[in-house]
Parts: sequence; C-alpha cells; structure tokens
Amino acid sequence: MYYYEIEVSYKKGKSTHKSQNWLISRYEKPGEIMHYDHRAMRSLESRLYSKNYKGQKKVLIRKVLKRLDLGPISSQIE
Repeated sequence: MYYYEIEVSYKKGKSTHKSQNWLISRYEKPGEIMHYDHRAMRSLESRLYSKNYKGQKKVLIRKVLKRLDLGPISSQIE
C-alpha cells in the first residue's frame, strides 16, 4: 500500500482546474491507479466535486509529488 501526494486536474463545466490532493492505493503508476483503483478515484471525485454536481466527472492524475510505502497488502479483496 502506498500513500501519495498527487497533482490532479479536473473539469467543471468548460474550465479545467488543477489541485494537489492525497490518495492511498496499492498500485504504483498513475495510469494503473486511474484504470484499476475505482475506490481511490471515487474518493478523489467526492473530494473535488460537490454531491449535487450533475455533469460528467473527469479526474486525471497529472503527476505524483510524493510517495510513501505504508507496508504490504494484507488482503487481495478490495
């Protein structure tokens, strides 16, 4: 498991915003996190968009700023 501090870009309406956020995942690369770790991406979406937002929620991980190893994965079930 890894703790990440990441740079994220997301779209609201016609404008694109950037922010720094945190994330915990078992995957190492930003592409793997976006593709396979649905729980982490939903967590990011809930922090970036309000619960009443009705548009399409697009979140991209631009770069990893910091990565800490939290330890081995204790179970293979998500």
